[in-house]
Amino acid sequence: MNKRSFKAKVKRARELTKEIEQLKYDIFRDVNLENVPFEGINSDNLYDAINCFIDYGEGVISIPVDNEDEIIEALWYGYREHI
Repeated sequence: MNKRSFKAKVKRARELTKEIEQLKYDIFRDVNLENVPFEGINSDNLYDAINCFIDYGEGVISIPVDNEDEIIEALWYGYREHI
């Protein structure tokens, strides 16, 4: 990779990180989900479960990891109950 390519990739990665931060803010700004119990792979509350899915692709204990649509549906169901 040359300097130009490196700089472009770092700049794009930063742009994507900012976009992710904004999306997370949009999801969590009106609700506190840290005290909402939820059985994620490495989380025990809904806030962490959503973040773990976004950041690492981690799922829900009762749903196969490769079924993203069902994981998102489970996260939505928990979220919907607390908005």
